[in-house]
Amino acid sequence: MEKRGKEIILLVLAAVLVAVAAVTLFQRSGPPPKPPVADQVQEEVVAKESDKEDLPTPQALLGGSPGTSASRNPFSQPGGGGPPPKAPAEPAEPAPSSGGEPGAALPPLVPPGGVGTLPSDLTPDVLHLTGVIRGEKTLAVLRKGETRYFVNRGDKVEGNYVVTYIGANSVTLRTNEGDKINLILGGGR
Repeated sequence: MEKRGKEIILLVLAAVLVAVAAVTLFQRSGPPPKPPVADQVQEEVVAKESDKEDLPTPQALLGGSPGTSASRNPFSQPGGGGPPPKAPAEPAEPAPSSGGEPGAALPPLVPPGGVGTLPSDLTPDVLHLTGVIRGEKTLAVLRKGETRYFVNRGDKVEGNYVVTYIGANSVTLRTNEGDKINLILGGGR
């Protein structure tokens, strides 16, 4: 009997729910409101605008920048509606020199000590550290001229150098003679 009682209660609740839904649906179902006619809307807008005071337009508020044209398209053809291009100004006359030879007041182009040679660090036949690849086995990227070397600790480079240390920003090499060379990332020594 308990099961039968639950079914009856559920049936009654469902019937009440359907009845409430039907009543609310029929109460709202009337003719839908008609949208306002365009003429009425226009009259309302005109009436509202006449109540407001005359305000300046955005163009009047922003004004114009001097030297701007109506067409600001940089890709437009010359003479395509903008103002005519201005004629180039005549070059200014060079200032008269204070006397002596022309250009005598200028410093010499070559410094007194002569032109120095490039430091040996910048010559292409020297090893440079161009990168460090950190991982399970850290790799160093060395460059000599157009040749690149990817080396681990203990590797030989060109038969003359042995990689003894690879740090985050530097690599230490040992020459065959026992000298140590420290290469810094970016090419310095």
